[in-house]
Amino acid sequence: MLRTVDATRAEYKRKAAVLLELMAAAQQVNQEGGQEALQQQLSAFRGEVDAALLHMLARRLQAAQQHGQNEAELAQLQDLYDLLSLEQQRALATPALRLLDEALDLLGDDPYMPGAKQRGEAVVQRLRAAFTGGVAEDVDIFAAAAALASDKALAAEALSVEYVPQASFLSEGMELLQGAKDEMAALAAAVSQAQTELQQAST
Repeated sequence: MLRTVDATRAEYKRKAAVLLELMAAAQQVNQEGGQEALQQQLSAFRGEVDAALLHMLARRLQAAQQHGQNEAELAQLQDLYDLLSLEQQRALATPALRLLDEALDLLGDDPYMPGAKQRGEAVVQRLRAAFTGGVAEDVDIFAAAAALASDKALAAEALSVEYVPQASFLSEGMELLQGAKDEMAALAAAVSQAQTELQQAST
């Protein structure tokens, strides 16, 4: 029992330390290089982002609101909470949906922004790597393994590519798209019904 309590305390202290690191990085996000620094911290602590960490941050945000902390600091905490929530959702998603999310991030929100061709090529390369597990179809597996063995850092990078079956990517992507279409149809129906009710009420 004592070991369990000690382990729980150690876990809490570790989570608290991680949260302080992320909060410190979030405070610098508007400074030069701040966004990159936050992303580096997030990458370093990605395995720590879970419901417990989010709960601690939610309590910190609630305390800040109750004590009348200024709007800028509250906004920083809320942005960090939203960022970590998305990271947790991404961690819980299937490999196919994580790949889709990454591909959409690479493409960006505006297809007419400069560099669209390069972003498209980056997406193709990322998809190809995922579909092959990071190994090109024409690569000699044994020669590649021997080459990787001489460079542990390169080996770790190559093995870190998450394999995603192409069929899973397509089926889950289409399912997500159909869900979005259904939601849009439901929204359009709701707007149409509201307009009809407003017209009837005005007559």
